Amino acid sequence: MRRLLVLVEGQSEEAFVNRILAPHLLGHGVAVTPTILETRHLPGRPRDKGGITSWAKVKRDLQHLLRDADAWTTTLFDFYGLPADFPGVAELAGLPLTEPRSRAASVEAAVAHDLNGPKRFVPFLAVHEFEAWVLAHPRAVADHFGNQALQTSLEAVLEEFESVEHINHGPATHPSRRLEAMISQYKKVSDGPIILEKVGLAYLRTQCTHLDEWVTRLESIA
Repeated sequence: MRRLLVLVEGQSEEAFVNRILAPHLLGHGVAVTPTILETRHLPGRPRDKGGITSWAKVKRDLQHLLRDADAWTTTLFDFYGLPADFPGVAELAGLPLTEPRSRAASVEAAVAHDLNGPKRFVPFLAVHEFEAWVLAHPRAVADHFGNQALQTSLEAVLEEFESVEHINHGPATHPSRRLEAMISQYKKVSDGPIILEKVGLAYLRTQCTHLDEWVTRLESIA
């Protein structure tokens, strides 16, 4: 059994790994353990976890996980909102906005390069963020909140884009902002993972090419 350590951005991503990704990969001979990114540690106080504030803090946590010589390591971070000091972010200005998967892949490659290209490392960024996966199945969202009108509204959003991974990167229009605008009671930590569990990883992979490529890579490490 191959071991896989997943450094995740927050509690939503941790729940996704525990409830959806880990059971799937276990069937491929991969045992998964998620770890939430540590953002701050003040003496005498509990460590703050969740959210990306700087590359230095992410790198510190990744280097800690990579010291485990018997395990592989991967990440689950949102591509949207990465800090300016993150490897490859400055170079994004030269890449078309219409190619979000290529943009995310370029940052992933820069992250691996900054860490000196460890062989047991699979960097991954959700395009553009975790909530894009929730948007992938409008009927599941509508059923979850008992509001069938949501299905029509969400389908109208999807019709504007090539895929859910293309839903734009703007501060007022990124996936989580769209969900919050349409569903006042939406709670990222609880509602998101529950909806995704109902939708299922197999369906998400048909709608999210970048996600599918990541999962395929993780399936192969065993």
